[in-house]
Amino acid sequence: MTTNHVFPRQSLHLWRQANRGVPGGKFGVHSLNLVLGPTMPTATKSPPPAEFSLVSFVRSLLAKDVSLRPGEGRFEADAVARAGQELAQHSGATLRGHVLPVTRAEAGGLSTGTLGSGGAMVGSGLSMAAALQPVLQLERLGARRVNLAYGDSLASVPAVAGGGWVSEDGEIDVSEALFGAANRDPKEAAARVKISRRLFKQSGITEQEFRSLLQRTISSVIEKGILNGSGANSAPTGILHDSQLQRRDFTGASLPTRARVGELVGELLDNGADLEQVAILASSADFDTSQTGTPLVEVAPDGRRRLATVPVSFSPYIPTGRLIVADWSRVSISYVGNPQLIVNPYTYSESGILELTLFQMVSYAIERLPLLTVATLQA
Repeated sequence: MTTNHVFPRQSLHLWRQANRGVPGGKFGVHSLNLVLGPTMPTATKSPPPAEFSLVSFVRSLLAKDVSLRPGEGRFEADAVARAGQELAQHSGATLRGHVLPVTRAEAGGLSTGTLGSGGAMVGSGLSMAAALQPVLQLERLGARRVNLAYGDSLASVPAVAGGGWVSEDGEIDVSEALFGAANRDPKEAAARVKISRRLFKQSGITEQEFRSLLQRTISSVIEKGILNGSGANSAPTGILHDSQLQRRDFTGASLPTRARVGELVGELLDNGADLEQVAILASSADFDTSQTGTPLVEVAPDGRRRLATVPVSFSPYIPTGRLIVADWSRVSISYVGNPQLIVNPYTYSESGILELTLFQMVSYAIERLPLLTVATLQA
């Protein structure tokens, strides 16, 4: 008996191995004609998405970089070009340099602005744009981060909100709450970094070190502006100088007494603040003074510093004798558009210095003005 079987070419060797040494084969036939069919298509595994390397991109922009590997920076250049074209389609966008794309970045060594005391390591799905966004102390206190694709203005619109219980034959009893109005035009922060061109070309700086350097620098610029910006020379009007916010005084030492802290926090709670989200941000210069004699600031079992049982942090951007008490969950910090980078290898070429400038549009808004208080030591 003769049987014809059509086998794909890839399966022929499997049949031979399975029937080796078996009389008649497993099919129980004395004669088997193998008709080789067409080759089955093989499933090819697509390569994993490329990761954007900021170091490779900058190296590709440096003229006559003999250490540049073949093809290095090509993927990054294409991604930057696409991001720039997309941003240019929006009328409110400002193009200053290379637009860093929303492309997957490496995870190592970067931290996010989460509520954890030291931030958190980022996941492998983080975008390059997010990898360079600032990590602010305000976000660690609980301020919300908002990412906007583009835009030229941001407004916190006044509104009435509230609620009540519904009855079949009565009016809805509404408890009204007035939200504060605050118009915020995004301001553009710039961080300028100068590094050794020779060190950079020789890959003496790692990708994580380079990103962290830019990230820390832009973070410092933005946090200082949000807290203490004067509103002049294109700087934002910082919280300490915002005339819309409520202001209170305190007397005594550089930090308020326990009783005064209770009054400041109690006023926020009366206006609807969440006690779990209330914290104090004071001047770093006042920390040492507060610890002389009987310490005003204590370290709680959870590791957080507290002033009269209220969590307190210290910032170098707040002048002595001033502090901010707030429900920080009602503060939002908005990043408008992707970071942009300018690579300048020419201005300081004689001294072997490479200059990079990172730009980021940013704004902030306070959901309800009575939930943040600026307190000042009364002389």
